[in-house]
Amino acid sequence: MRSTFSQTLTERVLDRVHAERVRQIEKWGHQHHPDFAGNLKNNPLQRVNLHNLKYPDHYKAACDLAFENDKGTWAHIFMEEVGEVFGTRTKEELSEELIQVAAVCVSWVEDLDTREETNDEEENKETKEADGS
Repeated sequence: MRSTFSQTLTERVLDRVHAERVRQIEKWGHQHHPDFAGNLKNNPLQRVNLHNLKYPDHYKAACDLAFENDKGTWAHIFMEEVGEVFGTRTKEELSEELIQVAAVCVSWVEDLDTREETNDEEENKETKEADGS
């Protein structure tokens, strides 16, 4: 049995995530991006150097550059937001950045869930071709 406190706390956090999603939609609209640069096998999240996490501005610069060159992906946005988590100095800043990470994850899942099955089939075919399958 769950406690009322936990449910209320979770609901408050999810309300904050929802409010952040509303803010994101008002600012950028519903976004649609590729998941990763290249196929899943070569995704950038597999190449993250943990020692670079102390430099959150690197992730923002990489994200900005990718989108300036029409190569931006959800992975770029996600890593920029995660990078900002490591640049926080207070509990309040950390909480706010984590809410933004959660909202980006929700947005990414919304994009995944609204893609047509034909896009998924094409993406799977491209991945198999790139892998030599």
